Amino acid sequence: MKMTPLVTIGIASGLLMSGAALAFNGTITITGEVTAGTCDISVNGGNSSAFVTLPTVSTNALSGLGQTAGTTGFKLDLTSCPTTGSVRAYFENIGVEQSTGNLSNKAVASGGKNPAANVEVQILSANSTAIDLRDNTGNDVLVDFSATGDATLYYSARYIATGTVGAGLVSADLIYSLDYH
Repeated sequence: MKMTPLVTIGIASGLLMSGAALAFNGTITITGEVTAGTCDISVNGGNSSAFVTLPTVSTNALSGLGQTAGTTGFKLDLTSCPTTGSVRAYFENIGVEQSTGNLSNKAVASGGKNPAANVEVQILSANSTAIDLRDNTGNDVLVDFSATGDATLYYSARYIATGTVGAGLVSADLIYSLDYH
């Protein structure tokens, strides 16, 4: 029996379609909400994007696995917000070490200095709980908006040793958005 190209394509599509129908196992529905407006944000008195500088510390301060040093607070001052409800920062899982939930050190060699070895940056909530940036576990502090639509969110950053620390540079980016409740 001789098959034309059109018949061959028809048979192949029928086989593919029947396989796809057998692979259907369920549906995942994704929901969310986008608000009409957001707050004006100032990090430590500056813009919504800012620098937080950790102090220079010795490798002795980070002498063992899990040792922390250089805790430095930062705040997000929010204005022009709703006058009801509450808010927190939501930290994105970008630049996060997936085995620890801390920010990876993304520093590059500069000025004759290499990146610090076995050092990450840990983020803490207002109650000094370490936040797992893979899923925001520990980031439970919600701040109520004032009657004038203001709120201040407090967080901290610090170095954390993930092994034998080698001296060098540390740099990490913490990507956030506001999570309204």
